[in-house]
Amino acid sequence: MPGEMLIGEAVARGYPPAVLYLRNDATVTTEVCAFNYFSVFMTDHPDVDAHVWFFDGAGKPAGYFHRELGVNGQLQLQTSELCPRISGTVAMALVPKHETKLRPGRKVTTGYYAQYYSQHGAITLSHEREPVAAAPFPTSAWMQSYLHASSKSPAWCS
Repeated sequence: MPGEMLIGEAVARGYPPAVLYLRNDATVTTEVCAFNYFSVFMTDHPDVDAHVWFFDGAGKPAGYFHRELGVNGQLQLQTSELCPRISGTVAMALVPKHETKLRPGRKVTTGYYAQYYSQHGAITLSHEREPVAAAPFPTSAWMQSYLHASSKSPAWCS
């Protein structure tokens, strides 16, 4: 699939995905939202690729989504349309289409948030958590579960 990227590649390029809780069931659905802030700071080359990875509660890959975002581009993705009965983790990275000069050792994470919609009309939101790392780091188990897959090609990417 054009534009497909593995998490390990995003990490290696200096754009580790940020992660949030994913819940899609009979009670709650999740929408992930992002804005192309790169277009504000990199006016010569403002376009980015938005990469979104979905993992179930056991940390197994459950889906992937990609969209190009131009100047002031926004993403509002109803994850229940892609993963209707999956609860676990969603990870997102915005990766510039043109290489940027990051200082050695620096990483740029994607600022995004998720909105959780209740079937009863209630809405809440949460901002991103920790970036993905190539090795485990101290954090809750639900975030750790997918880190081992960062450099492997999941079955749904074939």
